[in-house]
Amino acid sequence: MSGDTGPDGEGPMAWWDDLLADADDQVAAYEKEGWDAHVLHPGDVTPLDGAEGDRVGLSILLPDDEYERVARTLAAGDALERYDVYRTTAAGHVALLLALETGDERAFVCPAYYALDDEAVEGLFTAARSAGTLSVYLRRLDGASVEVTLDEPSLLAPPAEE
Repeated sequence: MSGDTGPDGEGPMAWWDDLLADADDQVAAYEKEGWDAHVLHPGDVTPLDGAEGDRVGLSILLPDDEYERVARTLAAGDALERYDVYRTTAAGHVALLLALETGDERAFVCPAYYALDDEAVEGLFTAARSAGTLSVYLRRLDGASVEVTLDEPSLLAPPAEE
């Protein structure tokens, strides 16, 4: 539809394709080093500020097969050992690339985003700054989730929040 594109013919979330390509490139770099690496393909990404329950963090909906791989890996004692966050802003969104690494050379690369004007964003990062951590809930549609706790919430915050 013509109303969904900008003057250059790109849609309002055309940057998403670039983020997915970056995720693929990151996985290829891990694999070149001998890692077992996978790109995650999120559906909804929802900032949670605790207003609609007790969870505060980012909730990322994954396809069942990807969720199962993450859950099996982290449940098998392969705790998150390291993470990297790549962040930029694009068209009113914060675009993120989360690289989650376990101690046995497994990695999950998850593109994600949230809208800067989402009402929950301010509460989420206020709570995260206060706690000194930010939870990422990798979940499937039935509500099952794997919680990953990141100890540098500012890496995911809107740039003005730093």
